[in-house]
Amino acid sequence: MDPSLPATLLRAQPETPRPPESPTKLLLLAVAWFIAGVASAVMAVSVLALVAVIHNAARSAAQPSWQIGNVAYGLLALLAMDITLLFAAWRRGRIVGQGNAIAGLGAGPIRRPRLLAALAAAYFVTSIGWTLLLGQWVDLEHAPAVVDLLQQAADIGPAMQVAIVLCIVGFAPLWEELFFRGWLWTGLRHRWGMLPVMLATALPWLLAHLSDGLARPLFLIPGAIFLSLAREYCGGVRASLVLHLLNNLVVMLFIGLAMQSRLR
Repeated sequence: MDPSLPATLLRAQPETPRPPESPTKLLLLAVAWFIAGVASAVMAVSVLALVAVIHNAARSAAQPSWQIGNVAYGLLALLAMDITLLFAAWRRGRIVGQGNAIAGLGAGPIRRPRLLAALAAAYFVTSIGWTLLLGQWVDLEHAPAVVDLLQQAADIGPAMQVAIVLCIVGFAPLWEELFFRGWLWTGLRHRWGMLPVMLATALPWLLAHLSDGLARPLFLIPGAIFLSLAREYCGGVRASLVLHLLNNLVVMLFIGLAMQSRLR
């Protein structure tokens, strides 16, 4: 380094901002991370099953065997996937936001709270009407996978039910919003308008719920619309997250009441 240069020229110059990533790259990365989330769930369940097999094979006759039920496996799979995709959202948020995860996730303060309240009310009313309409063609008696999991947890105890509810009401909406309507929405919005971004983030979000039943994505179409509207017009992903949390909480309350009425 030449000591004769002025001190102002020796200072570190700010890095040139990287150009936004292409939509194709962003969508491929989203698919890759989602596959990684599914793989982490499978791996966690496999490791637990292997540990149980090894323990039962090596135990003495006086020791009880480990009997791990579907509820424990299901809860572990949910946790593994949630944690993996939360990490993915944070990591990708930092990249999309040029080092600023908050900006990359679109996690600015909520704006237009009255509009958000109106969207919430319209969301619930539309969801009820849409469910009743689909009920004319889709068998509503067929319980989704999460309901089956809760019913099995009822036989184990309230602690397991609480853990599953926390995953569904808390962790699931958090990673879904930060992942689909967080970094992915922000990155795509740099190149596309609202409607293409809405479709590109809503479709994979709907498909991600196929594990809860083949008909489940159909019932979530109003959610894809209203969560996207909240994301676009009410300040960012915090608004859609609030709406998502409220929806899941209300749904779980209805499921709990329905399960209690069946037990009577």
